[in-house]
Parts: sequence; structure tokens; C-alpha cells
Amino acid sequence: MANHIIPAIGSIGVADLTTQMIVDKLGPVYIEMPQTGDKVFTRLKMALQYASAEDERVNTKIVEDAKIQLPRKKVIKKRRDEGHHPALDWKDLPKLWASLDSSIVDSALAFYLLTLPRVANVIHMTWSDVDFKEKVWNIPPEDIKNGSPFAAPLSQPAIDILKRARNFAFKGSGDLVFPNPKARNDEHSFHINFLTNRLKRDQWPSTTPNRFAVAHGLRATFSTFMVGEREHNDRLVEMSIQHDVLTKQERAYNRAGLLRQRRAILDEWAEYATSQVRRKSLHRARMAAIAEPVGDRTLEEVERWARGQKVDWQAE
Repeated sequence: MANHIIPAIGSIGVADLTTQMIVDKLGPVYIEMPQTGDKVFTRLKMALQYASAEDERVNTKIVEDAKIQLPRKKVIKKRRDEGHHPALDWKDLPKLWASLDSSIVDSALAFYLLTLPRVANVIHMTWSDVDFKEKVWNIPPEDIKNGSPFAAPLSQPAIDILKRARNFAFKGSGDLVFPNPKARNDEHSFHINFLTNRLKRDQWPSTTPNRFAVAHGLRATFSTFMVGEREHNDRLVEMSIQHDVLTKQERAYNRAGLLRQRRAILDEWAEYATSQVRRKSLHRARMAAIAEPVGDRTLEEVERWARGQKVDWQAE
């Protein structure tokens, strides 16, 4: 809307729009940028349908008529590895977790890693959606692909991130959990690619040759690890990332969405994701305990000694 529709036809009354205007003004983006063009035309049609309820002069058919006059060349898409979205190798997950800091973007990425929703869910997440008592993130139906509400279980590390996220609020940020202090929009929300851009900044490799990992691909990382390595039920794993795998009859009898089973899977995933950080923390605690009785011995010296390296305590 902001980048294409408003600049092109924003000054024209909705009842005065014609098919030819749309072809002339928005045709280039529809032909040259197919994915963006589809979104532009979809949102324009939605706006006209909304306006038509108040003004019978508004013709909603002009959008589809414009498409007919804007034929596209058929594009043959190259097939990418299984998942369309370049995925991080599951072996790199603990290393990625260990690299994240306490900033807003890194905290949002860490939370995404633990919950594996869609990126838009994290962007629009509000405090009113969080049930700390039940440790559940209730994602509203308008933010879910199939239009049904989704209860995402929260592991303890995810809860810890949310508690720290209270400090991210600023004047005007509203109820957003992860507001963007640099946003140019009134909602103070992040761009849909903000987590992918964070991964690309550090050039995290993917299982797709010559491509960096993207945020959405982390869902495939999760599925590969939990099904292929931990041998969990594939349908439960898919349900954990909002994939609709139940039949109509099953949905009727599983209103809780198998929350307890999905919680166990995500708790196990969180334990693996944080494993490297926990190992290092435990190691340092042990070394500190060894070093404590002798105050003049540094932690570095004790670690060298523990690895069997020669340390001249007296000289140092």
C-alpha cells in the first residue's frame, strides 16, 4: 500500500478508478515483480470491496479486469532442496543460540527459535496474547494461516526471554512484545524480513548450497531434527509449527491441540538449542569452584591446568 498503491493512485477517488488506470499505474509492478504485484492487486481489491459497502459506485471488478490485460510470462521455478526455504543445519543450532545477545532483534530471533511460529506472528505478538500462568502463547486466528486460533506452548527459556522483553517497551510502542524503536510506521513493528536479515548479517550457512539460512527455514531445521534425529511422531512435530495435519474429525476431538504432547517436544528442542550455552556455563562454574580457594589463581590459569597444560603458579 505505502510503496506502490498510494504513490500511484492514492489521489484518485475509489469510485473514479478505472481498469485502464490500474493497468497504466500498477501494471509494471504486476508484470515485473510477480510476488509483490500479487500482493498489491490483492490489497487493492480488498480496499475496493470495503469501499463498495459504503458506495455502490465503486466497481470491484476492475482489478480482475486489469489482470486480464496484464498477461505474464509463465515462469518455471527451479526446485530447491525439500523445503523451499534454506534451512540451518540442526548441528549449528546450539552455536547460533550461543551467538545471540540481549538486543530486541536477537531476543526476537531467540524466541522464534524456541517457538517456531511464522515470523509475522512474532512481529505482531502482544502481551495480551501471553498466558504466563499456563505458559502458553495464544496466537489469534487472524494471524494463523488456516484461520484457527493456535496455542503455542512456551518452554522455560522462552518465558525467560519474555520476562526480559518487558524492558523493550517505549512510549508509543503499545502492547507489542518486540517493538521496533526505529520503525517508520505508526505500529512500531519490524519488517517481515528482520529475522532473516539478522541471520544473513552473520552469514549463517544453510543446507542449500551457496545460500544463507533464512528464518522460515528454521522450521524445517526443527522438523528434521525432531523427526529424523529424535524420532518423534511426525504429525505432532508438524502440529508444533502450525501445520494443519488433523482431519476434520480429529480436530473435533482434539480441541486442546495436543498441547501437552507438543509442550514436551518443544521443551526437548529448547534443551538442545541451549545445550552449548549450558555446557559452557557449567564448565565455568566448575572451574570457578576450583579456583575459589586460592584467590591469586585466575580462571584462565585454572582452565589451562585442567587441560593438562603446564602452569608456573609461583612465577605468575
